[in-house]
Amino acid sequence: MKSPVSARSKVFRLVLNALFIALFFVISTYLTVKLPTVELSLSSLPILLCAFLLGPVDALAVALCGSFLEQMMFGLTPTAPLWMLPVVLQALFAGILGWMIRKSPRLWKQMVIIVAAELLLNFANTYVLYLCGYIMAEIQSPVLIIVGFLTRTPVACVRAVLSCIIIPLLLPPLRKFLKEKGIL
Repeated sequence: MKSPVSARSKVFRLVLNALFIALFFVISTYLTVKLPTVELSLSSLPILLCAFLLGPVDALAVALCGSFLEQMMFGLTPTAPLWMLPVVLQALFAGILGWMIRKSPRLWKQMVIIVAAELLLNFANTYVLYLCGYIMAEIQSPVLIIVGFLTRTPVACVRAVLSCIIIPLLLPPLRKFLKEKGIL
C-alpha cells in the first residue's frame, strides 16, 4: 500500500504540470507580440521552469500538451505536429541538461542551458518554417530561410536575456516551496 504522502505529492506534481501548461498556453496565445516577420514571446518560461524544477518528463508533458492546445486554438493543420516539435525539443534539451546539473545548480550553468535552449528553439522554429513551406508546396529559397534565421536570432537573444533574468529569480523560491511540500 502506498503512503498518502507519495500519492499527495503525485497529485501536487500533476497540478503543477497543469499550471505550467496553462501558463504556456496563455503566454503563447494572448501575450505574444506578433510583428510582420517575427514574434516575441516568453512562452518558453514555463517549459524552462518545469525543466529545471521537475525534469525532462514533466517538461516534455508540458510542452506537448501546451503546444497542442496552442495548435488547437489556431486550428489544427496537417503541419501541426511539426510546429509542436521545436517546443518539445527545447523541453527535452533543457530538461535533460537541467536534470544533469540538479546536484550543483550553479547560476552560470543554468544560464548556459537557457541560452542554448532558446537558440535551439529559434533554429528549430526556422527549420519548421522551411519544412512547412516545402510540404505545403510554397517552396522557399534557402537564402530566405537564412535571412529569416538571422532576423529571428536577435529576438531569440532578447528572449534568452529575459529568461536568464526571470528564471533565476523564480527558481529558488519555487524549489524551497516544493521541498517543503515534499515534491522535490
